Amino acid sequence: MFAGAPWDKELSARGVTSEGGACVRGAPDLPVGMRGTLRFDGVAVPLPWAARSADADGLHLAFRLDPAAVEAVRQVLQRLAVRQAA
Repeated sequence: MFAGAPWDKELSARGVTSEGGACVRGAPDLPVGMRGTLRFDGVAVPLPWAARSADADGLHLAFRLDPAAVEAVRQVLQRLAVRQAA
């Protein structure tokens, strides 16, 4: 779930590359600095973000995570690394 005023839209966060951010494909272009939350499978807590930029690859988000969210993202990244190695 991608939540940010003035809309809510289902999106995929396949571009998560680090604890620091993601590139979300299919997201609307947003003004740099706009904030919202991102939810996706495997992460129990919402991930607060700020928009960094948008281009042909997608919407680039910088996460603004508390310690619980950092740990949740680490776990997802570890699972993705295991799947890619298999």
